[in-house]
Amino acid sequence: MFGIGTSELLLVCVLALVVLGPRRLPEIAYKIGKTIGALKRMSSEFQRNLNIEIATLEERELHRKQQAYDAIDLPCSNYTPEHEVTEEQSALQSEEKSEDSKKPVDTL
Repeated sequence: MFGIGTSELLLVCVLALVVLGPRRLPEIAYKIGKTIGALKRMSSEFQRNLNIEIATLEERELHRKQQAYDAIDLPCSNYTPEHEVTEEQSALQSEEKSEDSKKPVDTL
């Protein structure tokens, strides 16, 4: 904890008891505890608000990129794999028909 060992922590507690006295030590410890708790709450609230703002900015950037992408008119925007397959099939069928017409007919 903060690089302080057990012996150093015990020394700080004894010094606080001697300097502050047994009557004021509980009051001071209570105030320090409340202050540390308030600082932790403020820190977590700040971090939460920061994360919300970052998420909002990321969402806006993603939305802006999506709008820019949607605005681009791509020539292959109507591309579907099924369309390619049917084109290939029709091309193969037309090639087969042309090859069949070029073969000589065997007459027996």
